[in-house]
Amino acid sequence: MDRPLDVGEYCGQSVRRRMAHGFVLTENRFQAGMAIAPHRHRLAHFTCVLSGSFVETYDSLRLECPAGSVLIVPAGRDHTDEIGPDGAHTLSIEVGPKTRERLRESCALLEEPAVLTGQAVSRLVDRLYNEFRAQDPASLLMLSALAYEVLAVGDRMVERAKEPTWMPQAMKILHQSVDQPVGLGALAERVGVHEAHLARTFRRINGCTVGDYVRFLRLERAKAKLADPGLSLSTIALEAGFYDQAHFSREFKKAFGMTPSAFRKTRNAHPNSYADTSTPPSRNDTIAM
Repeated sequence: MDRPLDVGEYCGQSVRRRMAHGFVLTENRFQAGMAIAPHRHRLAHFTCVLSGSFVETYDSLRLECPAGSVLIVPAGRDHTDEIGPDGAHTLSIEVGPKTRERLRESCALLEEPAVLTGQAVSRLVDRLYNEFRAQDPASLLMLSALAYEVLAVGDRMVERAKEPTWMPQAMKILHQSVDQPVGLGALAERVGVHEAHLARTFRRINGCTVGDYVRFLRLERAKAKLADPGLSLSTIALEAGFYDQAHFSREFKKAFGMTPSAFRKTRNAHPNSYADTSTPPSRNDTIAM
């Protein structure tokens, strides 16, 4: 595309738009498998992934954007997008010129593309979308405050020490082996580090043990299956690797703040919304750049 996309302009289907004290917020939906040609945006912005997923590519930099993450998109940088198999539902927040100028001295986050993930990020995504849907006047002030909070959280993440080179490989192995979890010793051997070193470093970087993280992945997979009314809670519990339905319900409520049955009712009542039910396990937030 020869010209940059203007304010509030995106390649998907725009659902609605709001302006809040120097920020322009646009809700978008993208079809599954959609491939978006090279383009750029006039304003720097960040995109909250409400559901689904996509991959954004800048030359050799490939950024995977799962649900609950926030993508940082600098102004004027050409990139492409590949929408995942479940489509993508997003909320993009553009930073107005005056606001951007005020932030320039104190926030370097909007200068380079990056993906923010983790507990604080996921909770902010939930809160932003809930306020975006609210119609009361106070929601505009809250939207502005939350937008600044996302930028502050992300900027601090940039300053954190970089994770060891083997960590992405370890995380990839854990994600690929949810159905048949790999043991700590086997994981350490596959990434080429000592078992004790892996355990200590994993906890320092991610804020939880390897076992806690695997349980989180199983709960996330089970949460997605709750959308299928044909699957009983006991079946979902067993498929996710829990002892029984009671064990599954306890762990689910601990992680997401409500029981699986309550979550299913909420999701069925509002199938097109991103309900504020997610409270991920204790993990430090991470940034991919």
